[in-house]
Amino acid sequence: MSQTDVKHSVREIEYVLWGVGGVLALVSIWYGVDFFVSVLVGVLVMVLNFALTKKSVMKVLSNESRAKNKMLFLYLLKIGISAILIYFAIFKLGISAIGLLLGLSSLFVAVILHTAKRVLF
Repeated sequence: MSQTDVKHSVREIEYVLWGVGGVLALVSIWYGVDFFVSVLVGVLVMVLNFALTKKSVMKVLSNESRAKNKMLFLYLLKIGISAILIYFAIFKLGISAIGLLLGLSSLFVAVILHTAKRVLF
């Protein structure tokens, strides 16, 4: 798979992620505003993580030598920030952990849908 194909696939996954996140958020409105906010926070955390990971991976794929050294640090920093955001959201804001997990799962659903599209079509 060429670098152009990889960029195209990553862009498609990002679009599907936004779509899945939007659908999950809209459906969650039926369960109340608190659940909607929980799902929305989970989706936004996943989108932020995906965007940061995409940026790092694209730099590594472009063979920037310094990017490889920074990638591990940025990855660990990203995980730490995500953990702090999730902790703050659950324990300080009191949002639903189930809704947050549903929002966080949006990336997995997006990847599965994108893979199924590539395999079937």
